[in-house]
Amino acid sequence: MFIPLGFGQNSVRTSLGEIVYYTNNGSPWNYTETSFSETLVFLHSLGGGSSAYEWSKVYPAFAAEYRILAPELLGWGRSAHPERNYKLDDYVTTIQEFLEHTCNEPVTVIASALTAAFTIRVASARPELFKSLILTTV
Repeated sequence: MFIPLGFGQNSVRTSLGEIVYYTNNGSPWNYTETSFSETLVFLHSLGGGSSAYEWSKVYPAFAAEYRILAPELLGWGRSAHPERNYKLDDYVTTIQEFLEHTCNEPVTVIASALTAAFTIRVASARPELFKSLILTTV
């Protein structure tokens, strides 16, 4: 797994399992709770081999000005892989819980493909978690 310079791995427990994420907490960024006024959350798409690596060449460009969070969604990358038939609501739940556990203010979420659709569902149910959405398709 490629982790960009200045980024470290953390994790947070959701009701469906542990979510691993990467954030700008090392040199030269040295993030603290008061370092940045805004947070950007980069959510990867779903499909063979998907992980936070999808955005790893993009999010470092924003690390000097924003707190960056790049999670590996449930069942992908280094996050938990519970044995279950994954459903849409599993991803909606874990995206919502990830934001609740890691963000104190509304955030901008950048999401692609199917994950963008899941993020719209979360934003519809919990608009107070979001400052804005940047959604892409491939």
